[in-house]
Amino acid sequence: MPLQSEYPTARLIEAASTDKDAAVPIHPGAAAYYDGSEKSFFERYGDALFYGPMLLSLVGTAALGAYRYLTRDASFALADRLMRLRTIVSEAARAQSPDEVATLEKELSAMFDELVEKLARGGLAVSEISTGLLVFKHVSDVLTSAVAC
Repeated sequence: MPLQSEYPTARLIEAASTDKDAAVPIHPGAAAYYDGSEKSFFERYGDALFYGPMLLSLVGTAALGAYRYLTRDASFALADRLMRLRTIVSEAARAQSPDEVATLEKELSAMFDELVEKLARGGLAVSEISTGLLVFKHVSDVLTSAVAC
């Protein structure tokens, strides 16, 4: 040992007594080090590092779900409107007078205004937009042909 050859009194250094009845009480952290029971960082915080992100993910998902639920706009349900457009087409085929077709055109115009308002607020996905516009175009063409007949 290089210290002992250079400093002969270094061999007198020894670990502190970990006995409970020692003359000088040892610090609890030093006692854990000497006993070998000192916990490493991952032993101490491993559970928090493992379960913490899972819990935060769960809380975040629940918060986003609640936010989406509370801020949803149910004033324009596309599926309900598509079903009504389908019935407008069948009613246009059975229409007996131009007044009946004009009533259906007014309803179609009101539904189209609702769609445009919803688009302006950014409340529809791209697939919903394209589907809605395609169906509106078809119904409009059917009503136009019903007026011509």
